[in-house]
Amino acid sequence: MNMLLKELPRLKSGFDPAQAFAGTFHIDESAIQLESAYQLSRAGSLPQVIPAEVYCHSLTDPTIVGRSGLHTLTLFAFHTPASLFDGERQLTTAKATERIIAGINTYLATPLEEVLAYDSQGRACLEVKSPLDLEDEIDLPRGNIFHGDLTMPFAHSLPEGSWGSETSRPNIFIGGASAVRGGGVSGIAGHNAAFAIIDKR
Repeated sequence: MNMLLKELPRLKSGFDPAQAFAGTFHIDESAIQLESAYQLSRAGSLPQVIPAEVYCHSLTDPTIVGRSGLHTLTLFAFHTPASLFDGERQLTTAKATERIIAGINTYLATPLEEVLAYDSQGRACLEVKSPLDLEDEIDLPRGNIFHGDLTMPFAHSLPEGSWGSETSRPNIFIGGASAVRGGGVSGIAGHNAAFAIIDKR
């Protein structure tokens, strides 16, 4: 979910939103909430409470919005697998959007709807992509941003003498999450790709 905001929303905690959104803003991510959402989605139900994380890229890179005074928020929702959207894609996307906004609003003194920017035709500057949309539009398999299941830190079927970064092309190596021993931000895949290249010399 991508949002363009007129201003950062005030928080119920009173904490400075410019500091709160400068890093990763966690929503409903306690161990109990994550487990509950996982079990529900695994059973084929869209969780009522959807854990999520928000990033404000305009705080770390103001050139994104120039001198407009606007801000961007990007939200990643968890435990909303592609299988939940296979049947009624648009309806499920609408339900997920409603639940995600309700989730973030529980932490906000200013509801998200009040700080969203609107275009010249009165439409909210809010973009929502389901896993199936991500597959259709940018070829992420089933919406998986890692292109496949993560294998960090173990590799169970790595060919002897390889780093897990090799591909069928001798001069192309995988240094990201889709490598064997791939992890989201672990750095392991990049490390291994570098050593695979060194070994080829």
